[in-house]
Amino acid sequence: MGERPYTEKQKKFMKVKTKDFSKEELDFLRVMLLPRSKYLPETEEGCFAYAREIVKDELFEKLKALIAEIKGRFGIDECVWKEGDHYARLYYKMKKAGRTFCMFTLDYDRFFLAVYFNGKEREAFEAERENFPREIIQWPYDVCMVKANGSKCVYFDIEEEKVCEAVVNIVLPFKARFYEKGAGKK
Repeated sequence: MGERPYTEKQKKFMKVKTKDFSKEELDFLRVMLLPRSKYLPETEEGCFAYAREIVKDELFEKLKALIAEIKGRFGIDECVWKEGDHYARLYYKMKKAGRTFCMFTLDYDRFFLAVYFNGKEREAFEAERENFPREIIQWPYDVCMVKANGSKCVYFDIEEEKVCEAVVNIVLPFKARFYEKGAGKK
């Protein structure tokens, strides 16, 4: 992975004098200089710096605050950066008890929080679905397909504050129940 994989055209682009650029032109330049291929910095600090470049400062601060809150509230014991693919530029996977608890998906100027539901968690969600806000939680859950292994990965656009609050205060505590001692795994 290592060093930034700039293309030759990107290297030429980097030589442009930017002091007279507008905010929009600088933002366009930032996006143009992001790596085009799979890229993962070698260090944790490098990954956070790359994440800041992807989503911009304002959203990056929100992302960092959410990561800290989720780690603190739900006892996350492992976090792993993953290189991007055709869906996103970068992933930040949060694990608890060796299983994926949730994952941040970062793309140009936005990020999502993906929450995985295994078979047992899906059954419980279906039994309790009326306790979740319809538009904010139930609808995104309903439109996601069930994978061959019986799991479901639901992506929440948490830029909107009411969605973020619902996911962090309702969905993640619901999910955390399945990581408690003796909850088992399916």
